[in-house]
Amino acid sequence: MLKESHPAGGHNNTLFFGPLFVFGKAINKWHPLKKAQIFQNCNKLAIFSHPTPNPMKIILFAVTLLMVIPSQAQAQNVSVYSDDFSGSHVDLGPGKYDTQSLARNGITSIVSFKVPTGLKVTLFTKNNFEGNSLVITKDVTPEYLKSKGFGSSDLIMPSMIVERAPVQPTGPYVTIYKDNFSGDLNMLTPGQYEFTELGIGNDQLSSIKIPKGLKVRLYEHGAFQGRSLELTNDASADILIKNKFNDQTSSLIVEVLPVPVKEETRTVVVVPVVVPVVETQKTVVAEPEKVKAANDGEPVVTIYEGDFSGASNNLTSGKYPLDRLGIGNDQLSSIKIPKGFRVTLFDNDAFDGNSLVLTEDTRAGDLLDQQFNNVTSSILVQSIPMVTIYEGDYAGVRRVLDPGKYRGPDMGVTKISSVKVPEGFTLTLFEKDNFLGRSLVLTHDAGTDYLARNNFDNITSSLVVGAKEIGPQITLFKNDFTGTSAQFLPGRYDFRDGGYDDNAVNSIRIPRGLQVTLFENGSFRGRSMVLRADTGSDFFAANQFNGITTSMIVEELPASELYVTVYEQVNTGVSEKLGPGRYKASALRIGNDRISSVKVPKGMRAILHDNENFDGNSMTFESDRDLTVTGVFDNRASSLIIEDIFIPVVTPVVEQTTTIVTPVVVTTTVPVVTKETLPVVTLPPCEMTSQQYDNAVKAVTSKSFRDEKMDMAQLATKGKCMSNVQIRGIAKLFAFEDQSLEFVKYAYDLSNEKSEYYTLADLFNFLSSKSEFTDFLKSK
Repeated sequence: MLKESHPAGGHNNTLFFGPLFVFGKAINKWHPLKKAQIFQNCNKLAIFSHPTPNPMKIILFAVTLLMVIPSQAQAQNVSVYSDDFSGSHVDLGPGKYDTQSLARNGITSIVSFKVPTGLKVTLFTKNNFEGNSLVITKDVTPEYLKSKGFGSSDLIMPSMIVERAPVQPTGPYVTIYKDNFSGDLNMLTPGQYEFTELGIGNDQLSSIKIPKGLKVRLYEHGAFQGRSLELTNDASADILIKNKFNDQTSSLIVEVLPVPVKEETRTVVVVPVVVPVVETQKTVVAEPEKVKAANDGEPVVTIYEGDFSGASNNLTSGKYPLDRLGIGNDQLSSIKIPKGFRVTLFDNDAFDGNSLVLTEDTRAGDLLDQQFNNVTSSILVQSIPMVTIYEGDYAGVRRVLDPGKYRGPDMGVTKISSVKVPEGFTLTLFEKDNFLGRSLVLTHDAGTDYLARNNFDNITSSLVVGAKEIGPQITLFKNDFTGTSAQFLPGRYDFRDGGYDDNAVNSIRIPRGLQVTLFENGSFRGRSMVLRADTGSDFFAANQFNGITTSMIVEELPASELYVTVYEQVNTGVSEKLGPGRYKASALRIGNDRISSVKVPKGMRAILHDNENFDGNSMTFESDRDLTVTGVFDNRASSLIIEDIFIPVVTPVVEQTTTIVTPVVVTTTVPVVTKETLPVVTLPPCEMTSQQYDNAVKAVTSKSFRDEKMDMAQLATKGKCMSNVQIRGIAKLFAFEDQSLEFVKYAYDLSNEKSEYYTLADLFNFLSSKSEFTDFLKSK
């Protein structure tokens, strides 16, 4: 046996350092990028900071490695392939890789990726993370890269960034950030986390978001050692700097706070306070739904930190600044709103900044579409008064009614004995169905005695609820936006039943989001006119609709018809809903030069420009478009203009003709065939059927090159009789305006509506195209 020698005054550490060198090699082999972090923490543990390390600390370090290395060995990486998921490939962990570092790893061209869940790749066409970029969060094929303009020929000098893309936990969690609420982040549920599990690197934490009900303790060293800082609220970089904890965290613990008893009993105290006030002071009845919610012990409005999950808080009517939200700043992701309440969200404290008004339950995805997910800093909750009808004397079966008309079973109460009518509402009770017979108009509460004195107890068969300034309303005028007027909420109105003078509509104001259909006759029959914007008496007169409206339908348009949606990919990925206005792409969440498809509802138009100041090359869309098909404008939009272009729809006048048949008297037995006695053959109208039009659209869109598209468009429509709507639809399939103009001129001879051909002028944006189209029509 060899005899061990010991330096004078020292210790024999061979037995300790031998295994340590083995672990060091393991570190270098498995995770060379992590070894600097591990040895940095060794210094924190004072393992290598002294010439003669403490043997116990060496053991502690070895045990730590045994715990850490397996978890690191299982970490997922991005796989970069030189072929279609085959050939040579390299696995890359989180980090920045310029052209030189990729070349050192053997990467000279990039053809396909495998990106595991939890990672994301930002790919650049040039070195030093410049040029066009593409964010990838899933496996991508060569075809996908080429469709986004990132074919291998474009990536001769590539660079890329690999980052973590954490998946949102299902339960309550805190969010830690590498920078001041920005940069790399990770979401942590309750538990203990070493520096290798933080997800943003060691000594990198600069801010943290902590929802109500959670507590976080930060530690300076690994293994939950050294100085610590306890937090129960959000902490910015400034707060951590003041506490000397910015970029100092090497481990942390997330805990759930116990629910205080006071919180459990707070809402119960409301019941004995509210109920006596309602019974003794009639003025409080203006908010019946609020009283009901308190009596039943139900929350009025509930806000959530997650998607109807996680930390939550119940709110009654009132104002809630940041310190009263109860779920933290910029944490609201969903909200439940019972009928009869309006909630306004503000992105700044003290009810300032951008706002969003909601009247129904809203999920996280909907808030994300409205750009209001995780931005709320203050809330205003308002109770909307409602009319309530009762079967008994303010008791028994009851129904809360929105403004509108109700008949029979729609009323919900078959025998009305009392009503509550808040200020600003009117309630008209009718003795008979269809709003006929005797009526009683109420603008205040009415009990059973009052209805009995007016001979209206238990006899109502239909009713009308009216309200002032409750939701968007259209306004009808007898003159040109002057004189006698009346407002109407969404609903169906037959003016023969009362409520407005028959044949007295000459102009109309329509707020955005509502659509009005006017009918010439009652019961929603006869000629009609569909409108979505203010319309004056000149338009009514020009379309022979002045003073003839007898019935009307007012509708709220679905959100899908009010916004143009732009997508990062083909109808998927990061998206943005945009109303009418002018937008710089760099200011949008989707980013500059990132739009690959657009959805344009009927009645709207999207104009995309490749320069930021709404100039340069542009393309106009009035229907959905996949920009990757031609690639001409894919990932090139730097500014956008969104417009409403809905054209009023007026049904044509149906002219009735009378055919006079003159009998032919024949005096001979031999049939005499004359021109007048020839059989009359009625030919079917010349038209392009819906099936023929659909086939033509499919044939044109199947072609990739502009010349092929034009040839197919002319071939598919040759010899057909087309409506102007069909001609418009085919013309909009071309990516360039000069081709749209060429087809419209070609199709003139096919149109069965030549007298209205001028209406196709709005297809063109360039003045030169409009002039050429006008000159063409003049020549016909």
